[in-house]
Amino acid sequence: MSHALHRTRIRLLLAAWLTSLTLVGFAAGPSAELSPTAVVNAQLEALRAGDPAAAYGYASPANQAMVGSPGEFAVMLQRHYSDMLSQASARITLKARNEEQAQVLAELTQPDGRQSAYVFVLSRQSNRACDGCWMTDGVFPLQPANDQ
Repeated sequence: MSHALHRTRIRLLLAAWLTSLTLVGFAAGPSAELSPTAVVNAQLEALRAGDPAAAYGYASPANQAMVGSPGEFAVMLQRHYSDMLSQASARITLKARNEEQAQVLAELTQPDGRQSAYVFVLSRQSNRACDGCWMTDGVFPLQPANDQ
C-alpha cells in the first residue's frame, strides 16, 4: 500500500469516527443544530453507552430542576426506566412538531427481543445557555394494548 493511500485511509477512518461521535451526541452535547429526533437518539445512545450524565445534559432546565442532580437522574433511570439502560437498539420516530414543541416515539428492543416504547416530549429552549436547542421535558412509557 502506498504511503498516500495509507494516509487517505487513516483520514477516512478518523472522519468516520468523529462523525459517529457527533451523531451520538457525546462530542457536542445540546445544540440548536440538533432536531428533536437527534436529541432523543443522543440520549438513548448515551444511556446505551452507560453515560446517564450525558443523557441528563439533554434534559430541559425545568426537567432537571424537577429530577434533581445527575446522580438522582441515574437512580430514577435504574428504578423506573431500566430498559433504557439495557436496550440493544431503538427506532425513533417524530410524531408531532411545531415551532416550540415536539413529541418523539422511541421503540426500544432489548438483547433478548423484548420491546418497550416511550414518548419523549421536547421543547425548544429560549434561554442563554442553549437558545434554540430542543431539550427533553418529559418521557412517558406507552403501555401495550390489553387483548382481553
